Amino acid sequence: MVNPPPLITLSGVSKQYGHEAQGYVSVLQDINLTIHAGEFVALVGPSGSGKSTLMHILGALDHATQGVYRFAGQDVSQLSADQLSQLRRTVFGFVFQRYFLIPGISAQENVELPTVYAGLEKRLRHDHAQALLGQLSLSDRFDYKPEQLSGGQQQRVSIARALINGGDVLFADEPTGALDSVNGESVLVLLETLAASGRTVILVTHNPDVANRARRVIELRDGRIVSDTVRAASAPAETMNTHWLVASGGKTDRYALLRQAWRTLLFSPLRSALTLLGIAIGIASILVMLGIGEGARQEMSKTLSRLGSTLMTVIPQSIDADVAAGRITDADIEALKQLPDIDAVVPMLTGQATVRQGTFNLKSAVIATTAEAMVVNNWGLGAGTFIMPLHEYANMSVTVLGAEVAQRSFPSGNAVGSDILLNNIPFTVVGVLAPQGGADMNGNLDQAVIVPFGTGSLRVIGRQNIDSVTVKARSLQTVRRVESEVNDLLSARHQRPDFTIINRAAILRSQEESMDIMTAMLGSIAAISLLVGGIGVMNVMLMSVAERTREIGIRLAVGARQQDIQFQFLWEAVILALSGGVVGLLAGYFLAHVVHTFGKPVALGFFPALLSFCSAIVTGLLFGYLPARKAARLDPVMALNQE
Repeated sequence: MVNPPPLITLSGVSKQYGHEAQGYVSVLQDINLTIHAGEFVALVGPSGSGKSTLMHILGALDHATQGVYRFAGQDVSQLSADQLSQLRRTVFGFVFQRYFLIPGISAQENVELPTVYAGLEKRLRHDHAQALLGQLSLSDRFDYKPEQLSGGQQQRVSIARALINGGDVLFADEPTGALDSVNGESVLVLLETLAASGRTVILVTHNPDVANRARRVIELRDGRIVSDTVRAASAPAETMNTHWLVASGGKTDRYALLRQAWRTLLFSPLRSALTLLGIAIGIASILVMLGIGEGARQEMSKTLSRLGSTLMTVIPQSIDADVAAGRITDADIEALKQLPDIDAVVPMLTGQATVRQGTFNLKSAVIATTAEAMVVNNWGLGAGTFIMPLHEYANMSVTVLGAEVAQRSFPSGNAVGSDILLNNIPFTVVGVLAPQGGADMNGNLDQAVIVPFGTGSLRVIGRQNIDSVTVKARSLQTVRRVESEVNDLLSARHQRPDFTIINRAAILRSQEESMDIMTAMLGSIAAISLLVGGIGVMNVMLMSVAERTREIGIRLAVGARQQDIQFQFLWEAVILALSGGVVGLLAGYFLAHVVHTFGKPVALGFFPALLSFCSAIVTGLLFGYLPARKAARLDPVMALNQE
């Protein structure tokens, strides 16, 4: 009968730690060993003999510094990280002295963990885990957390976890070391039963009595094998092939990892809430700041739209202090009207008058202008009519009241057709302006009265010097040309630059640029808040990685891929950031409403909300990446040994 090839072959395997500068420490030296499928082997030796290091190499948790380790004929050093994870997930099972169950999740969920990374369907995971726990007399402990179980029960849970994906090769590292004699004996009996069923069991212990329960005892001292004793024949088992190298089995159940990530955050509610608060403050800041900026922009746009983008204002005053003020005459007005690109020319004269109606007195601004003023300046009319050409021609004593003046003078609302006194001169109210909602280039029209130009200059204001002229270009494209034409015309007529042209389109552009700067500044301030929140997320996740190092080692030992670890920690950060984003959005809308109730313009549209929410996602991904990457790159052995 031909002997089957060995399952495990070590040839000249050595393991060293340290650096060339500081010197190396040899833990294993020139290990040559073969183990066949179905053997029950005990690695025995005193503390520091290298037995645990040898088990870590055999279990693909660590690698040899020198030599060759073949498993089922495959050189393990040639396997990729994912293939090593696959080997641990589908072939190996680990039972540790301190059980190494993940706190905060149930016994059943601990047992199911390897199948999550194997991609087993949820119902099958539950069935397999419950069946194994039932076989180990734990059918009434499915939902118990590790801290609610005795030491013996925890060890049986870890054995069930080692078996759930098959566990063809079991590594038991001091499995009875933390148990009393009764529970220790039950664990040894269970390992003997598993070995008798054909599984390969490799037991690590320093206790000779425990080692003698195995059929083969290999003793190590100072990193070398000093004896290899076969006490009894092992149960026959088929030699394993390398089917586990072909594919990774199923894909990891990412939804299960998401649920675990969520539950992990709930396991530390205060820390999660404080971290979430940092993100929420940042998101709320972005939303409110952008809302305030957009609200101010819209308010400014409304004001500037009333100015008119095709309008310009000419005032008889030079920007040069050395040039004396000029005078715009009726002849200048007529000359301006002859320019081909001009649609309208509206002179204006301003002053003050006492408005009296019955016992009511009010000091108000008076604007003397022409019939074209309403259309040119886009003034809305609330009631009656505006000044008519006939009113101008006949210098009639008629007036149009601003909305506030009309409301205060005629509380009953019957202003049109009534008489009113302006500086004790009777005028008939022919119209009332609609509320203008603020000031324009002509002041606050809601608090003004408007009269025909001739009537105002002769009877109310008492002078004829024109204060300003509003010029309307035919189109936005001709504004610059009209400005140049007006400048040339008046310069030629006055022989000196004793006037100033105010281009309202230029004002509009300037104000828009200012609003862009203000919005960018507000957004930058909010972004700093979000940056601080993101740094908080990163700090918390780095702390989480440090605190959960052993958990990461456990997950790697049961077959998690590096990307699985990275996915879980990255999504913990994203969940924190998204939760903070939702809270921040709600808080932002609430704060915006509060700001709005104080009369401040706030505009919250879809884009600021979308930008804020996307910022939360990006923050989670960006600041969660480094901790997740750090977690994924942990060494399994160092992680498991982390206190």
